[in-house]
Amino acid sequence: MLINSLALMFGIMGLLGIPLNPGTDMVAIIAVGIAVDGTIHLLARYNELCRRTSDYVGAVHLAVEEEATPLIVSSRARALGFGVLLFSNFMVVAQLGALAAATILFSILASLLITPSVMARVRLVGLYQILAKSTNQEVLQKSPLFAGMSEYQRRKAILISETNEFDTGERLIEQGTRGRSMFLVLDGQAEVVRRDPDGERVLATLGPGEVFGEIGYIRAEERTADVRASRPVSVLRFDCERMQKDLKFFPNIFARLKFNISTILDERLADMVETNPRS
Repeated sequence: MLINSLALMFGIMGLLGIPLNPGTDMVAIIAVGIAVDGTIHLLARYNELCRRTSDYVGAVHLAVEEEATPLIVSSRARALGFGVLLFSNFMVVAQLGALAAATILFSILASLLITPSVMARVRLVGLYQILAKSTNQEVLQKSPLFAGMSEYQRRKAILISETNEFDTGERLIEQGTRGRSMFLVLDGQAEVVRRDPDGERVLATLGPGEVFGEIGYIRAEERTADVRASRPVSVLRFDCERMQKDLKFFPNIFARLKFNISTILDERLADMVETNPRS
């Protein structure tokens, strides 16, 4: 976006016949040092929101809503500061002030009008985040969802998930609803509770590293039981549509996750057959 602003500035210089001189030459350097930080703040906030939601468009709107006012105020103050140089009797300094102020204003307009449309189509995941991400490594290493995956692959998959926390008694999944998400317990404990006409019964207790909701992830079926937090619980939530979209350029990771999910489903089926053998 800054490049567009600089191109517009030099275009105006050519249109108005403003020559390159020691003052106007410095405008590009000043603009890079001052105007680019607005875009960085916007992208940083968007990246932070992306780690908590799968709604990219909503994350863009919220990032712009939160950052627009401080960006506009700071840019206006800087533009006015450089605009004061217009009153200089030294033509080179006056040109520097006018062009620097104009470039800062062009840059903020580009950041708020053009950058959001680009952000809505891009998931920001940096190599540093992949390498630095560390969430309950022991739990993740032992989880069947990440079996056979390298540390890099696990971290890449985790960056596309969401972290959710629930208090005691809250429902993570509600029986009878539909959803294309599965969950991995990071910390705490949850219970799988089946509601029948004659009452409720606890089917299983879930602890760190265990996965649930994988059937709904594979196919949009009605949930067959509630999953409730028996004590405060933290989970990773994996959305099917988001995983397919974000991992399309990482087929090896996506294929490994699908294989592990299939293995989990096979074990669930085997346990059901063992528990309820045919007569």
